[in-house]
Parts: sequence; C-alpha cells; structure tokens
Amino acid sequence: MILIGLHGAWYLNFYLQKGILRDRLQHQHPLTGLIALMMICTIATTSLGKVRRWSYRIFIYCHISAGLAIWLALLFHAKPLRLYAAQSLAIYAVDRVLRYYDTITASPIITEIPQTNLLKVVLPIAPRKLARFGTSPGQHIYLSFPVTNRWPRWKSLLTNPFTVADISKGEITLVLRARQGPVTRMLQKHAGHVKGAPMLNIEGPYGGFPPMLELASGVDRVLLVAGGIGATFILPVYMALQEQLGDDRIHFVWALKSAAEAGWTLDSEEQRLLQRSNISIYLTGSNPIGNYGEVSDNNGVEMNALQHNNTAISGLQTQTGRPDSRTLVDDMMSYRTEEGVAVIYCGPKSMGRELRYHAGRWVAKGRHVKWHEECFGW
Repeated sequence: MILIGLHGAWYLNFYLQKGILRDRLQHQHPLTGLIALMMICTIATTSLGKVRRWSYRIFIYCHISAGLAIWLALLFHAKPLRLYAAQSLAIYAVDRVLRYYDTITASPIITEIPQTNLLKVVLPIAPRKLARFGTSPGQHIYLSFPVTNRWPRWKSLLTNPFTVADISKGEITLVLRARQGPVTRMLQKHAGHVKGAPMLNIEGPYGGFPPMLELASGVDRVLLVAGGIGATFILPVYMALQEQLGDDRIHFVWALKSAAEAGWTLDSEEQRLLQRSNISIYLTGSNPIGNYGEVSDNNGVEMNALQHNNTAISGLQTQTGRPDSRTLVDDMMSYRTEEGVAVIYCGPKSMGRELRYHAGRWVAKGRHVKWHEECFGW
C-alpha cells in the first residue's frame, strides 16, 4: 500500500511540476493508474475501524466493488500487469461460480430464546452436504435471501456469516443475536411462525477449527474460554477435544451476562455436557435478578446484558461475576512445567486481549503455549 501510494504520488508530483497533468490524464496509462489509486484509497479509507463499526456493509461492498474496479483499471494501465490482473479476475470468477453451485436453499425453523435477543435457527440439510459439516467443529456458513417475487433483488446481496452451533441428524443449528441489521431483523420478525418463514440460501460450510491432531501435538492441556454467544464456536470444539484428550486435561469457561443466554442449549447434547465438572459457567450480571443496561464491545462478538433467568440452566453449577483471566491461565499452568498448554478463545475483543496477555506472560517464562482466538473482527 505504501509503495503504491508513493508510486502514484511521485508521478502526480512530476506531472504537476512539469505542468502536464491535464495532458497526461487524457492518455490511457496515467488515467487508469489514477483510477486504480483512487480505488485503493477507497478500500483503505473504508477499512478504518470507525467506518467498519458505523456500517459493515459499506466496508464490505466498497471492498468488493473497488477491488473489481482495480482489476479492470490495471488491465489497461500497464502491459506487464495484464497477465496478473487477468489471472486474479479469473480466479475470482471461478470462486463465485463454485460458491453459487454449492449454495442450497432451505426453509428454517426460527425460535426466540426467552428473555434474550437471541434467535435459534434450525436448517434442514441434505445428508450429502451434512457430512461436510461434521468434518471439523467451529465451522460457519453464509445466510442470504434468495431472489424471489417476495424479496427484492437487493436483499439477496445481504450475506451474513454465522457459526454452526450444533449438528444433528438432517439439520444444523445456528444461534445469532438479533440486532439492527436487515437479515436478523427479518428473521426475528418470523420467529415462532410455522408458516411464512422466509426461505434462506445456505453457503458453506467454511472455516472450522484446525485438525485435532495438529492441536494435540505437543499439548497436554487445553483451556477453552467463551464470552456470550462465543460458545457457539467453543462448545463444538470442546465436544471434539474431550473425546480426544479426556475431561481431566480440558477446562471450559463460559462467561454469560445472564443464565437466559444459555437457553439455546436446552434439550440438546450440549445441555448434558455443561453439567461436567470441568466446565465453569460465570454469570456476569451485577444483580442476581433484574434488568441491566446493555454493554457492548465494538471490536468483536458482543455480550449484552439481559434479564437474569435462573431456570435457563437449571441443574448447572454457576458462579457470579466476571472470570479472572489471570487465575484461569495460572491454574492451567500450575501443573508440570514441561506440559504444553493450548488456550482457545471466542468472545469480546477486550476479554481476549486480557486473556492473551496473561498467556503471554507464561510464554515469556519459556512455557510452550498455543493460542487461538476466533472473533468477528472484520
């Protein structure tokens, strides 16, 4: 980015000093170069944190449209660049075609988690495609509205990523927070309706946690920490790892604003797993019962204060207050010094920074630590 900026700035400075800027911009090479530079500046500007938080869609759509414009401009800017620009454009076109044919359409079952702004979305998946979801925990999909008479074409461009929280026979489950975006608002509007729920395009799965054997190599213990709905990623990873390493080598910590936020685990295998002794659940609401103001973290997954409901995770041992990141890490490191430890986190950015700092202290002491953070950080 710096070199491209200098390249453009020096040429413009040369043209201005010679008084030939207007004349040079009438030629193909300088004009297309200036257009490409403007598109790069657009991408850089809309990548700023304030812009991303103000409107994520402006950020992503500027990236896509400006990126395509850069390719076209470079095709005509300089002959040596044409081969590289054409190759990149061809790869992008193939990617879009493959993703289009891999997308399926399904009718969801949408339910609201009581006393929260969480939605549970169950999507039927054909057995052939469902097998791909079981290859790795922590995968995500992209949801969008299909182009129909019911929905305008622009809504089909609203594509949102969501983590696959659970996989069962013939279906997958998503847990998402209904906010002010058009996709989650539309899903919330049809929550609980047996008929009339919008059809959804399902693209994926993508991502997923690194292979379990890769994680387990050189690691004797694993600390898993989730904040809020970050458990949609951490819980499937825990289920996979506890089969491989055993309960005594794994500690799973889940911090929630209210017990109601765990309501999506009811009547599922996750509910039974949460009763294990190596799982700690923290309720961070300041009062045992009542309403709280919303607290958000602009840099990642958010935990919102919701009405406390003690019945949401009945039968589970919970603790009040925010978990102490230093204590969590130090306790995991208190075993034999030669043991390797993996710390896996998904949740608010601020909580992740604190956890990573304390893990880093042990790295500075020479301890073997693997760190993996999963967050929607744009």
